[in-house]
Amino acid sequence: MAKLDITIAKEAYDALSDELKTFYVATQDGKGFELEGVGSIQRALDAEKTKKATKPELMTELEELRQFKLDQEAAAAKAAEKDLEAQGKYEEALAIKEKAWQERIDKEAADKAQLLTRLHNEAAKSELIKRGGIPERVDYLAAEIVNQTEFELGEAGAVLRKKGGIGDAAELEAMFGEAKNAKPFFFAADGASGSGASGSDGTGGSAKTMPMAQFGALGVKEQAAFIKSGGTPVD
Repeated sequence: MAKLDITIAKEAYDALSDELKTFYVATQDGKGFELEGVGSIQRALDAEKTKKATKPELMTELEELRQFKLDQEAAAAKAAEKDLEAQGKYEEALAIKEKAWQERIDKEAADKAQLLTRLHNEAAKSELIKRGGIPERVDYLAAEIVNQTEFELGEAGAVLRKKGGIGDAAELEAMFGEAKNAKPFFFAADGASGSGASGSDGTGGSAKTMPMAQFGALGVKEQAAFIKSGGTPVD
């Protein structure tokens, strides 16, 4: 069974069986083939790596350990496969290959889901900040926006749309407007913008106060963020 890489040349593709060819699509430059769906994920991951040239040391160590474990498991599976083939147990050897391939597919799917979740959250925060959201606070509200929206990453770029809606810009704008009216604490007062903008009581003032009824309507995390920023709920 041929080794399946993320990208392969045309010659390698031609050598595959018809069944394995179904896993591949032509690359963007037309010079080879890539695993369907995986190529776009790889490009997005590469873009993420470029954007974040340095990673926290702990995360780097965890990734290295995870990769070492995967390499060791792959080596053990390969050794078991060769041992079975040497004994003439080709069906068992094939089962090991198929299991390894399925695990690889599952891992790619999990990586894709994790990446899309992270990009969805970043898109929600970006849209909030565009509409006056205070960068230091929008993390708390972004989770709610993620729950209300759908995110899609395609060749044309990232698309954020209201969940269950018709997908137009006006609908999305109305949703963000509702969020701003319901939870003004997360947004800069009219006329203020950017990081460091003063907290608002929702009436355009700069004092970090909020009516007790409005404070009570916030979630636990939002209340904690308000108090941590120096805000005071008032009667």
